[in-house]
Amino acid sequence: MYFMVNTILIHVRNLGIRVASQARLSKIPFTERFVHAYIAHARGVIERQPFLL
Repeated sequence: MYFMVNTILIHVRNLGIRVASQARLSKIPFTERFVHAYIAHARGVIERQPFLL
């Protein structure tokens, strides 16, 4: 029972965080968000490259 309640509370908290971050993101223009996401993705790919070789 405790585990189930804990799991539900974690999901509710995560959903609240996601909704709040979406509300903040909506104030930023789409192109700016896209560019930031693209750069972050490229950084992640570059950081992982040595492990792929």
